[in-house]
Amino acid sequence: MTETIFETLLREMEEQQKLHHLSIVEKKAKQLLKLAEKEQNHYYESIAWYFISLLSFYNEDKQKAMKACGQGLKLCESADNVRYEIRLMNLAGILYADSSNELTALHHFINAYFLSKEHPEYGFMQLILKNMGTLFFSIGMYQEALQYYTEAFDYMLLDKFEKGDLQIVISHIMFTLARMNKQEEVRIWKKKYDELDNELAKIPEEYVLSELYLDVCAHTTSKVPEKMEQVLKNLYQEEDYSHIKNCMFFMLEMSMHMRNDSLFIKLYQTAKKLFKDMKNPYFEEELSQIYIQYLKEFHKDNLKDEIYHHYEIYQKAQSFNLENRKISMKVKMDLENTLYKQRKIIENNQKLMQYTELDDFTGVLKKTAFRKQTIEKLQRRNKDQKAFFLMMDIDNFKHINDSYGHMIGDRVIKEIVAIIKNNVDQNTLIGRVGGDEFAIYADHVYELYKIENCVEKIKNDVQDIKIRNVKKRISISIGICEASDDDSYDVIYKKADHALYEAKLSGRNQYVVYEEDNVQEESLLSMHSNEFSKLSISAVLPKVFMILNTEKKSSTILDRAICYIGRTLHIEDLFLLYFIDRKKEQGYLKVFNLNDKSIRSQAIYHIEEGYFNEFDETGLFQNHDLNHRDFPYETKYKENHIMSTIQKKIEYDGHFYGIVGMNKKSRQVWNIKDVLLIENMACAFSTYFESWRKQD
Repeated sequence: MTETIFETLLREMEEQQKLHHLSIVEKKAKQLLKLAEKEQNHYYESIAWYFISLLSFYNEDKQKAMKACGQGLKLCESADNVRYEIRLMNLAGILYADSSNELTALHHFINAYFLSKEHPEYGFMQLILKNMGTLFFSIGMYQEALQYYTEAFDYMLLDKFEKGDLQIVISHIMFTLARMNKQEEVRIWKKKYDELDNELAKIPEEYVLSELYLDVCAHTTSKVPEKMEQVLKNLYQEEDYSHIKNCMFFMLEMSMHMRNDSLFIKLYQTAKKLFKDMKNPYFEEELSQIYIQYLKEFHKDNLKDEIYHHYEIYQKAQSFNLENRKISMKVKMDLENTLYKQRKIIENNQKLMQYTELDDFTGVLKKTAFRKQTIEKLQRRNKDQKAFFLMMDIDNFKHINDSYGHMIGDRVIKEIVAIIKNNVDQNTLIGRVGGDEFAIYADHVYELYKIENCVEKIKNDVQDIKIRNVKKRISISIGICEASDDDSYDVIYKKADHALYEAKLSGRNQYVVYEEDNVQEESLLSMHSNEFSKLSISAVLPKVFMILNTEKKSSTILDRAICYIGRTLHIEDLFLLYFIDRKKEQGYLKVFNLNDKSIRSQAIYHIEEGYFNEFDETGLFQNHDLNHRDFPYETKYKENHIMSTIQKKIEYDGHFYGIVGMNKKSRQVWNIKDVLLIENMACAFSTYFESWRKQD
């Protein structure tokens, strides 16, 4: 199946979408999905899921839409399909916002925002900003909505968008300002709108309602009912329920402000019918509140005491709930911004560390780096994702060195490494695990025969190596192992090594695929190394933020986060000290121990003078041998057999909340990875304590 067929299907889908022939689009999306799955083309598979999700949303099947959206997002990253990854993130934000799950919607919009920022060539930034503005508008956070709408407008000016598109965003800005009761600013933006030639098929409802607002403010209300009729006529054709709700509530409030009893009742009856047809209980509840407010203000005699009392309590509860949601969303934004910055720091550090992980001579991974990266890939691998591990050894390499000298031997190694690199893609890990021994890990090849074809090509290319004065043919032996779901690094290494041994015994210059019957599983397990695997901090951070990102702050939440970090990263001794007084003399100490995987807590009533002086200007303190330095709490450390420590202050915007640290019972020279890890932990806890402080 060629790419041309995929491209043709996509073009036809986009053409039919513009013509609003949605049934045809749906048919072609399913066809594209079937073809992409058959050819294992994740790029076009993710595109198919996007259209299926979008069409399911149009058909009001939210559950199917969310599921399809999730499927598409999973595939986008592996397929490097950034364009549709942004589209799917944006669609996910719309889906969750439509389900009144604003926090999750914001999470997806922010991810789309940062990805759009990194890839301006796709031109999605103004769309994401507009949708973020709409999200904040829907929950009454008008200042934030205004910020994102105006930012979208600025982007559109730079990119020279059509006048009609600019008018739509301006109308949103006007409507937001009207909601904020800023008459002069509404007039300024109205002038900008009017200066553009109207290219729209119909005037946006937001513009009409903003004009209506100015009329009410100027007490020239004779044309207000007529303008409301115009808006109502448009709303009957509208499919965006949130937009209908915003317009109806605004008109109801304007009619109350005008003290027009008959107009309010007419609008109320219309809204009641519309919301009932939408089957949205949240909208009906909000409408009920407005009606009770209307009775309270204009027909107080008709309002029973019980209803009035209930309304007062209900209003307080709703207001409290709304404030909490606002706080949560602001904290979420802080956390997402922090995550983004940390991710960029980690990416930059990984690039720097790459130079220390590569073998100087061959340019492939060193043995320890290869092991670490393979373990990380194994841990991230899906159960249905196949993975293969290969061991390669140069046949009779000692004889080559002895007969022709080490310079020729070195050249042979470099030639073979170049051949391996030419026959595998950039997602495949290559490691030098011995002098003339190499290992390969590939988890994106879907069938054994493809690996065998690759190995056969490598083997033949090696045999074609021509080096002057070397008469003996150069060859390699290869062992192949397909990893099972629960196989560890040590198990697949031993399996591939065993297959390599079989290839050597069988005459060299060949490959052998490991079969389970060749060796007992128990013997492989007995050869396991005692080393434990470590997840990278970039894989752990999002989960830590998720644990800490809760409205209810408590000591138990901290225990969960510390336990998760300690267990996942196999940290021998992890501690968190946080203060409960302004003088930083009293607090609580929480210590995680890897051996018994438990948390030990104790109150601290006095912190020794001079302890904070150990930290440098960045808030970091590290010592690889406490026996060779006077140190506060030295006795305590020795009692617990602690030999080395690394600690970081937990600070946020000038506030000092505590310390997070790692201890070792042996001498430990802390490296850049350890520093990065402790800094990321401090960052995670700092945002948590900052939100706790704001709540208090």
